[in-house]
Amino acid sequence: MVAVLREPCGLQLLGYVGGEGSYLGTFENLQTNEVFLAGAGRAVPGLGMAILEFSVELRPVKAGDGSIVFQRVATAVVRDEHTGVKTTLTHGERGYTGELRAILAETEDEDETHFALHRGDEFRSLDQTYIVDRLQLDPPLAELTQVTPTTKQPIRVRLTPRLSPESPSANPAN
Repeated sequence: MVAVLREPCGLQLLGYVGGEGSYLGTFENLQTNEVFLAGAGRAVPGLGMAILEFSVELRPVKAGDGSIVFQRVATAVVRDEHTGVKTTLTHGERGYTGELRAILAETEDEDETHFALHRGDEFRSLDQTYIVDRLQLDPPLAELTQVTPTTKQPIRVRLTPRLSPESPSANPAN
């Protein structure tokens, strides 16, 4: 396992345009890289998402020198039409769903191929079938069940990120 990461929302809020009472959000569809303007009530069929709410409000924001300044901040509430899960997006920040994904590598060399798996996903490796049972962000952990036709009891497997040779904790002398 390479890492466990939060799943980015397929729709991101990049900013806003317009004026008081007529603001529109600037959204990016991560699947197509399309950038478009929209407000509340807009469906994004290619992603199976809908923009439920969109607003721009004046909010206190901490400046680099520690002082407080007021700045317009755009937020949107979007819903995944397949799962019903709502996600709040804020412009200038990456939006994430509540889902996690494990990044796994097929080999441990420089040319390794990475792939992402979510809870419930099934995959095959070395003639074995594995099902992702649980993912944990901190500390990173993936729990899998190995299912083989020759064993009566499934085998539980726990994966944590591998340590790179450059990592100080990879050296037992440290």
